[in-house]
This record gives sequence, structure tokens and C-alpha cells, in this order.
Amino acid sequence: MNQKFFSHLSVTHRVLFVVLFVLFISLIITVLLLNGFVERQMRLTYTDSVQTLFNAFEDGVKGSLERGQMKNFQKLLHHQKEIKGVLGVNLYDKQGDINLSSNNIANETRLSSELLDQIDRSKTEQLIFQTDSRLTVYAPQWVVPDCIRCHPTWKNGDIGGVLSLTYNLDSLNNVIDRLKYFTAGGSLILLFIVSIIIFLVMRKMVSNPINSIINNLSTSAKSVGEASHMTASSSESLSKNASLQASSLEQTSASLKKLAEMTHMNTENAALADNIMSETSQVMIDSNQTMDGLNNAMKKIEEANKETASTLKLIDEIAFQTNLLALNAAVEAARAGEAGAGFAVVADEVRNLALRSSKAANTINVLIKGSNSRVSKGVEFAQKAGESFGTSGKKTREAVALINKIACASKDQSADISQLSIAVTELGKVTQNNLGDSNKASSVSSEMELQFKKLSQDVDSLIKLIRGESVFREANLK
Repeated sequence: MNQKFFSHLSVTHRVLFVVLFVLFISLIITVLLLNGFVERQMRLTYTDSVQTLFNAFEDGVKGSLERGQMKNFQKLLHHQKEIKGVLGVNLYDKQGDINLSSNNIANETRLSSELLDQIDRSKTEQLIFQTDSRLTVYAPQWVVPDCIRCHPTWKNGDIGGVLSLTYNLDSLNNVIDRLKYFTAGGSLILLFIVSIIIFLVMRKMVSNPINSIINNLSTSAKSVGEASHMTASSSESLSKNASLQASSLEQTSASLKKLAEMTHMNTENAALADNIMSETSQVMIDSNQTMDGLNNAMKKIEEANKETASTLKLIDEIAFQTNLLALNAAVEAARAGEAGAGFAVVADEVRNLALRSSKAANTINVLIKGSNSRVSKGVEFAQKAGESFGTSGKKTREAVALINKIACASKDQSADISQLSIAVTELGKVTQNNLGDSNKASSVSSEMELQFKKLSQDVDSLIKLIRGESVFREANLK
């Protein structure tokens, strides 16, 4: 219950409560000690005053007692009763019976034997008995020679009687009670004033700075929490991006490997095509030379056909050779592929021309005039074919140069792809390192979030300690 009660208080109230409790206990002890000391001193002063009064009275009545002037003594007794605070003055004989009293004798009691023994043992000293409400002084009255004149049986130096004075202590008790009330009230007022001063001082010198520190800690804790959360999100995003980048780099590396293989294959194919085109160029040169020979032959055929018809056998043989050359050219054109497509057409035409020449040679005798016309056309076609072969040779050389450039470019491209592949590999390593760093950053962010939670718990505990649990709950509800 006490712990639950204290948990709802702020640290200022707790400290104030403890300080006030200590001050309250200290004030109680101080008031008790002070009241006890003052009471003892006042009672001692009262006792001294009563003793002084009794001594004065005793000195005043001493002559009357010694001379037996009891009437004067009785007047003195009644006069003492008029003194404020005096309850009664009595004179006892040596047996303890009362002889004279300022009060009614019937209301007074005799002295006990124990008291008489104490008086006898005290000799000349006074005996003082004090209760809460009264103080009584007993003094033995010794026998002197004047006493023996009235009391012959007494001996000098014996106790002839006892004189007592009873004083009322109600006024003293009232003063002491008022003093106690005054000190108690003053202590409470002082405690209240001190508590207010302590509260204000603690609030200004302790609570306000601590509250400012708590607010700064709360703000810093929130900032750290937001930063750690943002760092964790960024680290997680960075980790995902690094993973995606690593996967993309792997795919890129694989694609570059395939591209490098294809580029290498293209380089080899370009080199092979270069060789083929070189061979094709050589074939075109040979074919061009052949066509030049064919052109010359056709011219000779034309001249021979004009001169004589006896050259039919020679024409037949030339046609046969031309047919062979055409077949040869067709084979070479087939080997040349697309580049020799035009040449194949020409070769086919030449072969057809040779066949027709062969047929014409059989019928040359009948169709000599038509043969001359066809030979002229053959010469024309041969010239065009020569020109076509020349053009094809030029294009073939240009194609060879272009293929050489393509081969060189493919080599350069292959080298660049190799460098790019190396760079991608290095970039992959860097990405892996970044991925590791992002994982470490994510771990650090997680640790920061744990530390933030712990810091928040510590700040909450500090708020509960400084401001109290009730204030903390109200703040959370808001």
C-alpha cells in the first residue's frame, strides 16, 4: 500500500515527504526535549521561589515560636494563606499531629511515621515533595532554650515540631501547558513554512532542471527512434536493392558471357568469310581472265566466221570448251554463294550460248548468216559478262575490305566485352560487399531500435520517478 502510494508521487513530493517526515520527527524530539528542559527549569525555579518564600516565612515566625507567641503565629499563618498560590501553612508537633494551620484543622491529616523518620534523618535540611498539582516543603523546628521554658520536658537540640508550606502548581502547569501548545503550534507553522520553502527550492533548483532534462531526453529518444526506424527502413531497402542489383549483375554477367561467345564466333565467322571472299575474289579474277579469253575467242570466231565456213569444227570445239568453262564458272559461282549469284546467271547464259553454238555449228552451213548475227551478239554478251565480272570483282574486293573491318571491329568488341565482363565481375564483388554492409547496417539498425526501446523505458521510468506514476499515466492518455 505504501509502495503503491509512493509510486504515484513525484520525486519532489517523495523527497519533500521524507524531509518533512524527518523534520517532523526532529521537531517532535526537539519540542519534547525543549519542553522537558523548560518544564524542569521552571519547576526548579518555582521550587526555589517556594523555598525562598518558605525560608522567609520560617524566619518570620521563628521568634514567635521560640517565645510561645502562638496568637502572633496564627496571624502569620493566615497572612501566608493570602499569598497567591499558597494552599496552606501547618505546624505539626513532634508526634506528627497538627497544632496550627492556616486552613481548617479538621481537613488536615497528621504526618506519617515514615515522613517523620525522613525529617529526623534530614537533620537541618528541608524536605520537598512535589506532585503534579502541588509542592510541599517540610522543615524540622529544633528545640532552643526559649522553647524549654514553655516545654520543660523538651531537650535542647531535639525536634520540637515540623513546619510545612503547601504551594499550588496549577498556574505553573497552565504556563507549561500553554508553552507546550505554543511550541507545538510554532513547530507546525515552522514545519509548514519550511516545507513550502523546500518545495519551492526543489521545484526551482531540482524539478524544473530535471523536467527540462526529461523533455530533452524524451525528444532525443523520439528522434533516435525515428532515425533508427528510418535507418532500418533504408537498410532494408538498400539490402533489397543490393540483392536485386546482385541478381541483375549475375544476369548481365551471363548475358555478357553469351555476347562474348557470340562476338568471338562472329569474329571467327568474319575471318572465315574473309578467307572465302579472298578465294571468291581470286575466282572472279580467274573468271574475268577467262571471259577476256572468251571475248577474244568470240572475236576470232567472228573473224573466222566471216572468212570461211570451214572453221565449223573449230567453232564446235570452241563451243565445247566454252560449255566446259561455263560449267566451271557455274560451279565456282555456286561456291561463291550469294556473291556469285549474278555470275551464275551469266555462266548459265554462257553455257546456253555454248550449246546453241554447238547446235549452230552442226547447222552452220545452213544458217551461216544467222550465226554471224548470233556470234556478234555473243561477242556483245561476252563483253558485258566481262564488264559484270569486273564489277563483281570490284564489289568482292570491297566486301573483303568490309569483312576485314567487321573482323577487326569484332575483335575490338570482343576485347571491350571482356573488359566489360571484368568490370561487371568487380561490380558484382562491390555489390556483394554493399549487400554485406547493408546487412550489417540492418543489424545495427535493429540494435539501435532495441537501444531506443530500452532508452524509452528508462525515460518512462525516470518520468515515473520524477513526476509520479499518475502524471505519467495522464500524459500517456493525452
